[in-house]
Amino acid sequence: MKKTPVDQQILIKGFLRLYLLHFLAGQEAYGAEIVQYITRTNRGHWKPSPGSLYPLLNRLEAEGLIAGEWDVGSTPPRKRYRLTADGKEELVRQREFMLPKMQSAIKMLQNHVKIIWGDDAKGGKGGPKVG
Repeated sequence: MKKTPVDQQILIKGFLRLYLLHFLAGQEAYGAEIVQYITRTNRGHWKPSPGSLYPLLNRLEAEGLIAGEWDVGSTPPRKRYRLTADGKEELVRQREFMLPKMQSAIKMLQNHVKIIWGDDAKGGKGGPKVG
């Protein structure tokens, strides 16, 4: 089984963390609302699974970066999350930490598109001839 390089793990896991902190900086939300927001803003290309979202929400809450409050008036009861003061500070740190990693990932992907498809990526031409 091939392992994911550490830099890629940081990028993948760190991006959802950053996205959650960023979203909650602007509003309180339930987990399902967070998934809807991420899915909508990414035009359906990325929808975080409950198996990655809810454990991360629990970790962020345990770290004191977000606070969750049960809404017992809803059926079933749901937890509404908000960013804490420590979460706001962490958001600033995460933005500074993740930006160069994201820029590097974008450059790497652009380079691979050019290698595989050449200058005409939309036409599917370029790269070595096969066959």
